[in-house]
Amino acid sequence: MPVKVELSYKINALPSYVYSAIIDKNHLKSYFVKKASSSLSRGIDLTWEFSNKEPPLNISNITLEADTKISFDWDANPWNTHVEINIWEVEKGSCYIRINEKFFTREKDNFHYALIQTQHWAEFVSSLKAYLYAGIDLRK
Repeated sequence: MPVKVELSYKINALPSYVYSAIIDKNHLKSYFVKKASSSLSRGIDLTWEFSNKEPPLNISNITLEADTKISFDWDANPWNTHVEINIWEVEKGSCYIRINEKFFTREKDNFHYALIQTQHWAEFVSSLKAYLYAGIDLRK
């Protein structure tokens, strides 16, 4: 059985705001990536550049379900993994976000990468919340 990363967080924002902040390249550049070649959209491939990582990461096999689900494959590790982000409303004005990253094999080094990705996704959600709540970019 492969190892996977899974995190869930409550966000005090409408699911549509959270969804838009993740798929829209202009929002992403405000809290997560240095540069995005395009917004997330079904049927295209794109790249994300980060200040601390070379070369850019390739994003492919994008699927979207408006305001509820985002999934893609990327090469953020020494191999490609699949990311699935689910968003659902829990009460008026707030939602939960669950992030799964799959296809880590059970080799010793892969546990290390899974732990690193867990930290990176936690930082992603913290940055997303700071951006949504106060327009703050935690990278600065």
